[in-house]
Amino acid sequence: MSREMAERLLSEFRTGPAIKGYEADNIEKLTNREREILELVSRGATNRETANALFIAENTVKNHLKNIMAKLHIQNRVQLATYVRDKGLNKA
Repeated sequence: MSREMAERLLSEFRTGPAIKGYEADNIEKLTNREREILELVSRGATNRETANALFIAENTVKNHLKNIMAKLHIQNRVQLATYVRDKGLNKA
């Protein structure tokens, strides 16, 4: 492995995937519906509970979550919950 590649890997481990890409402006990229879903997820709602609360299909919730995570540069639901907590977005 080259020195440059090793430095990149170490840099990734130092910053951690849960921190990378967290920019305040990214939240502005979310649609109103995505914000509603983010709020429900931040309260611990499952995909099914979120779908029922918003009168939409569970697959629609999954698609919105995929879009939210892409816009916020987040890889999974745990990172999403951490993002919401760190940004003080949870109102519960």
